[in-house]
Amino acid sequence: MFGYHISYSQEVDNAIFFKLQSQFEDFPGIGVVFEQAGRVRVGFENMATRHLIRTIVLQSLYEWDFYKRGTDLLHVIDRNMRNFGSGIDEPDFALRIVKGIIKHLDEIDAIIEKAAPEWPIEQIAIIDRNVLRIGLYELLFADRKEVPPKVAINEAIEM
Repeated sequence: MFGYHISYSQEVDNAIFFKLQSQFEDFPGIGVVFEQAGRVRVGFENMATRHLIRTIVLQSLYEWDFYKRGTDLLHVIDRNMRNFGSGIDEPDFALRIVKGIIKHLDEIDAIIEKAAPEWPIEQIAIIDRNVLRIGLYELLFADRKEVPPKVAINEAIEM
């Protein structure tokens, strides 16, 4: 799966794409991807891994929340990492997010409820409230050196 953090995106034709690709091939960790509608993304490859991890975390939180938290979230994330994230080189990143959300769940949900008092958390769509939980956890409680605020916001928007 290619999914790079956007640092540059522009509509181009095939010739320009191949020129861009050749210019960046000597830079480890930087990739060029030709996307739909003739757009090209250039960015850092490890960001794709983290985006995939966040997506797996979101899927796991959705399942956990759908079953009214009656399943073991750590078991769910472990299973989903094996099924959808084989080859991920930093599975501990997923565990840090999940454990952090569990640890700060009451605080995170209180922030959501305070921001939208006329919209109880149970009425927010499961997917939406879990995107908010991931974004708020990373924005407020995660290591800012590992996940800068700009990245936390951008990733939540991308989900």
